Amino acid sequence: RRSDDFTVAMETVTAWAWGPLSLLTFLALLRQHPARFVLQLVVSLGQLYGDVLYFATEARAGWAHSDPHPFYFW
Repeated sequence: RRSDDFTVAMETVTAWAWGPLSLLTFLALLRQHPARFVLQLVVSLGQLYGDVLYFATEARAGWAHSDPHPFYFW
C-alpha cells in the first residue's frame, strides 16, 4: 500500500510541532500569559497554511486522495 508523501510529511509536522505548540498555547491561555495572543496567531496560521497546501496539492493531483464535492467539506 502506497501512502501520500505530502500527507505523511504534513501530519508529522502537525504531531511534532503544532501539537506541543497547541499545548503551550493552552497553558498560556490558562495562565493569561501575554504571549498567548502570539501563540494563537502562530498556531492558527500554521494550521491554515497546512490546509491551503493540502487542498492545493490535492487539486493539482486531480483530487486523488479526497472528494471535492461540497457535501464532503460540510
